[in-house]
Amino acid sequence: MPELQPVRAFVDEIGGGIAKLLVDEDEVPLYVPRRWLPRETREGSVLLIRFEADEQVTREGKAEVEGLLEELEGRP
Repeated sequence: MPELQPVRAFVDEIGGGIAKLLVDEDEVPLYVPRRWLPRETREGSVLLIRFEADEQVTREGKAEVEGLLEELEGRP
């Protein structure tokens, strides 16, 4: 699978510990905790966001759900 390019986000507002980002050309609003952002981030900053799948946690979660379903199927 080809690697996804980072998405640009404009920091529109920061207040009350929350940052409002406008993502990509569509300016989709995304609200995130301020603590998730680099320390030097200010209103007007442009950030790069990368999404990465956590395959290990996905597999573990799937296995846990499958185990629970098996338990439920075995009950009267």
